[in-house]
Amino acid sequence: VLNAAPLAIFLPGVGLYRCTINDLSASTAAAFAPAPSDMVLRVAMFRSWNLSTESALAATTMNAVTFFIARFSAPLLGFALLPFLKVSPGLRLFDLLSLAVAAALIVGVLLVHRSQEWAATLGRLFGKTVRIIRRRTDPEKWAETMRGFQADMATDLSRRFPRAVLVSYAVVLIDLLMLVITLRAMGVTPDQMPVVELAAAYLFAFPLTMFPAQGLGIMDSAMIASLAQTAGDGILEPSLAALLVWRTFTVAGPFALGTIALALWKRTPPPA
Repeated sequence: VLNAAPLAIFLPGVGLYRCTINDLSASTAAAFAPAPSDMVLRVAMFRSWNLSTESALAATTMNAVTFFIARFSAPLLGFALLPFLKVSPGLRLFDLLSLAVAAALIVGVLLVHRSQEWAATLGRLFGKTVRIIRRRTDPEKWAETMRGFQADMATDLSRRFPRAVLVSYAVVLIDLLMLVITLRAMGVTPDQMPVVELAAAYLFAFPLTMFPAQGLGIMDSAMIASLAQTAGDGILEPSLAALLVWRTFTVAGPFALGTIALALWKRTPPPA
């Protein structure tokens, strides 16, 4: 539900229930069908609810941007924990790059919020970048799209954007809490693996969720390596078991809920 809360913030009046249905269904579609299956499904839902497609897509974009900011800035919290760690993780070039991405996203949002001209300039820049790969891309169309996006999102963005980012951070921290619980359930005591050490390993590895299936296998390997560096090889087996259980809840669970959400949407008659 928290994953969909930023969407509800950017789409006032739609309600958290429908935003949750939309977000879960789209996430499941993206996992099992090629892009842009998730956006096609989102648009179909928005239209069935008599929502403006342009405003809904702008809100969907901001929903994604706020989570990307939380994802790529998570290492900042990890750096804040460095004085409390037993073993220094060393130079974190990847995490510094991740923070730079988060900062760029924040600057981009602020510039778009500032004026339609800034929005058009950024859209034109993105279009020219994409044209390097796709020659048919028209930067001016990107500029007009960003103008429309700015018009849809500018109202009250200064209040909605910070709230959405905070909710996205809450999602990150709740996932961490679930990981702590599963690790303790596997018999790993606080003496073997203090919460602060686990939190640092998780936060430094969190940007790796940018890969498919939330970085399944990639993020996990990075975390296990970090935990073993702190507590020794004896931590490997219970840590792997804990990660398997944690992934069942955080990856497989939402997919199952997304299937249910899609079924609920199909059974719900459209508003008059």
